[in-house]
Amino acid sequence: MAKNLVYQGTFKQSLLMDELLAAFPEWLIGSGEDVECLLYLVGNDQGVKLTVPDVADEGEIQVVIDAHDPEVMSAGEIKQAHRNDARARFLLSQLADKTPEEIYVLMQNRMDGWQNLAQAKTDLREWLPLMAAVIAWKVID
Repeated sequence: MAKNLVYQGTFKQSLLMDELLAAFPEWLIGSGEDVECLLYLVGNDQGVKLTVPDVADEGEIQVVIDAHDPEVMSAGEIKQAHRNDARARFLLSQLADKTPEEIYVLMQNRMDGWQNLAQAKTDLREWLPLMAAVIAWKVID
């Protein structure tokens, strides 16, 4: 019903799991809360052990193993890096230590003080990219 395969090397387990499931979607059966994975992956310092269906093609699995790059960021790591970037940019802004009410008042007062388009542009150039980044990553999260 299942066979065990051992591969030596350095692997990023979560990324390798994603790569194997992308290459072999048939290893996921069922749907919703009843989904079952036919792949079982156990890693250690020397490599990984896969438990796969008996009918799995070892040559095709080897292709995925050979293509695996543990230095590549997984989708989750990329999302986290983007969240961290948005947060870091916010923390560097003048709004970081303010409450929502203080931010609102600060922005209203600055807008009320605009004397010309150049002043408005300066403030909007600072605020809009920051707000867009924070909102986008809050929505995605």
